[in-house]
Order: sequence, then structure tokens, then C-alpha cells
Amino acid sequence: MNELDCFYEKLYACDFIALTPINEGLFYCRFYSKGLYLDRMFITDLSLQEELILLSEEDEIINEENVSRLKDKFVAFSRSKDEEGTLETAGGE
Repeated sequence: MNELDCFYEKLYACDFIALTPINEGLFYCRFYSKGLYLDRMFITDLSLQEELILLSEEDEIINEENVSRLKDKFVAFSRSKDEEGTLETAGGE
């Protein structure tokens, strides 16, 4: 599974994210729902890291409001990706 797909799957179930920078180019990301730990993953995708940094508050926390923003963005991205795939399939037949 691709990193962005994996991230979105975990994001969809959470309402809070905690980030820990490990080194340049690597983040450790923990997902929580209603205060309970759900899952974790390492983030290496630079554009995703930049997005997470912009949405994080002090102590590398992404609150519920910003998690909702991320979800909205990923849903829009996923829809456009699906539409492109559908168009390519239709055009290739």
C-alpha cells in the first residue's frame, strides 16, 4: 500500500495526531480517536510532512479541527484521482 493511501486510511479513523520528527525526512506519526491510541506510521513523503507541519500546533500536535481539514483535503484529492483514473480508462478503451 502506498504511503499516502495508508496515511489516509489511518487519518479517516482519528481525530487527533501527534508527530515526532526523527530526523530530516522522517516523522513518526501517532493517530488517536477520543483520546485513545489507534495506530502509528512513519511519514517519509516530503509534501505530506510539510502539510502536517503547517497544521501542527506547539508540541507537534494536530488537533481535531486541523485533522478535519486534512480529511477534507484528502477526500478532494482522492476524488480527483479517481476521476482521472476513470477518464484514462474510458479513453484507453
